[in-house]
Parts: sequence; structure tokens; C-alpha cells
Amino acid sequence: MKEDDKAFQQALDKEFLKHLHKEKLKTQAERAKYIFSKLAFITGLFGLGSLKIGNVTANGVFFLIPVIVIGYDLYINAADSSIKKIGAFLGKNNKAGSGDSEKAWEKSSGDNRDKIAPLASCLLSFVATIGAWKCFYDNSNVVLDFSLMHIEKLFSCNNLQNELPIVWFISCLGIIICIHVLYSGFIKKIDQSYPDILEWCSRENKRWRHF
Repeated sequence: MKEDDKAFQQALDKEFLKHLHKEKLKTQAERAKYIFSKLAFITGLFGLGSLKIGNVTANGVFFLIPVIVIGYDLYINAADSSIKKIGAFLGKNNKAGSGDSEKAWEKSSGDNRDKIAPLASCLLSFVATIGAWKCFYDNSNVVLDFSLMHIEKLFSCNNLQNELPIVWFISCLGIIICIHVLYSGFIKKIDQSYPDILEWCSRENKRWRHF
């Protein structure tokens, strides 16, 4: 490769690395915004659903809460996975052009993932859905029945229309759990997507010292 081509390629790599770091910071800010918006929407919808003017209630709002939390969970996970993909590339890909300190930091971050934050987000969605379920039935003056006879009626086609709320909330709880499980597996794949360059280099250096 000619010197001019080399210099041009290095300039492109430098510009790409700069853009990648900006993208990572931007996505981190977006993730924080989604988390804050999720909390704000949940609080607002619970307040709106609890309003009662005479005999008129906004009970149907409680059906929206699981949809809101699931939608925000998807956006939060998408932003979080994008951040982790960039980190894995910068830390473990030998063509990334990252410095040794950045590689060491990204490696340390990958080896010590924060498991509390994703779990907390899932628990918040789970608790919000349970709370919406309870508030819906409280405002409807309907007593929740979890007896075996009632559960059998739940799966009866004749009674399904009357039991749509419980089917809705249980389905949403299942979706929330599935999203968390699938996302956890996806993060593991990201962490294993690149060979550990730093450890490989260390092994190679030790091996060549014997010659």
C-alpha cells in the first residue's frame, strides 16, 4: 500500500473511531432518557386511571400500562445492546484502533456486567403490570378469584370474554419475562462475539519469549 493510501486509511479509521465514541455517548443519553420517561409515564397513567368523576372512571387506562412498559423495555434494551456492541468492538476487536487503556476498560466492563440494572428494569415492569391489574379490579369492584374452579373457567371458551382482563395482564407478564430472558441471552452472545484479543496477545508474548 502506498504511503498516501496508508495515510488516507488511517485518517478514515480515526474519523470512524471518533464517530463511534460519539454514537456510544449519544446512545447512553438516550437510554437514560427512556428510563426516566418510563417512570414518568407509569406514574402519570396510574394517576390518570385512578381519577373518578361521579360514576365515570378512566379504568381502561390501566390496560395501557403493560403496553407502555413493554414498549419502553424494548427501546431500553435496544439502546443498551447498542452500547454493549460498541464496547465489545472497541475492547475486543484488534482492528478497532482502540488504545490499551480503553481495551482494558472494555474488557473489565464485559467481565463484570451489571446484572442489577436489567433485573431492576424487568422487576419495575412486572410490578407496574401487577399494580395495574390490581387497580383495574379495585376500581371495577370485582373480587379476584384464584381458586381452581375459577382457573378452569378461565380457559373455557364460553367464559373467555368475561375473563379477558386477566388473560391480558397474564399475557403481558409473560411477555415481560420473555423479553428479559431473551435479552440476557443476547448480551451473553455480544460478550462472546469477539475473541479476547488481550489475552491472546499475552499468551503469544509469553510463548515467543522462549525462542
